[in-house]
Amino acid sequence: MNLPPSPAHDVPPAQALRRHLEDREQLLFTSRALTAGEIASTLGHELNQPIGTVVNLLRGIRKRVSMMDDSSMKPIDQGLSMALDQAIFASRIITRLRDYAQARQPRLEVLDLADVVQESLALLDWEVQRDGVRVNIHRPVDTFELMADRLMLQQLFVNLMRNAIEAMRMGGDATRCLDLAFVRSRSGREVELSLKDNGCGLPPDAE
Repeated sequence: MNLPPSPAHDVPPAQALRRHLEDREQLLFTSRALTAGEIASTLGHELNQPIGTVVNLLRGIRKRVSMMDDSSMKPIDQGLSMALDQAIFASRIITRLRDYAQARQPRLEVLDLADVVQESLALLDWEVQRDGVRVNIHRPVDTFELMADRLMLQQLFVNLMRNAIEAMRMGGDATRCLDLAFVRSRSGREVELSLKDNGCGLPPDAE
């Protein structure tokens, strides 16, 4: 009785070698991904502990400062508040990196886009004041609600606004202005956030 040829015998040598290399590359990629996930999880755990301590210390110091009946302590209280916001923001980013390493899904919730932009801007208070940037927010009367991950949007907006601030710093213009505006589409189902600065811009040869 004649047996059918083995499937392996039907595959040309070049194709078999290519499959072997692809399988080996996929195995190496998976191994690297698992290793990176373990590193991210370990670092996240180790970093969140000192950040948590810093948050508790800042809260304690701010509470004591707020109990002092001295108007000169108000700038210190504001500085402590900014530092506390930044520490909490950093802790959330680290927690999210750990979540990604463990292949978790984004945390969707109903958000007001204008509120998220305002929160993101608050995280850049110190840079805005240091560089003397005048921020104009053309906030709409109505709300723009959407289902999204709050932290991911905050990271996106913080990066965009920080890039704008850096561009204005490089531009050397004495007047630094950052304009944020919301535009709803005609259908009402989409909204565009416009960010405009008077920075140096891209060079003419930039692609």
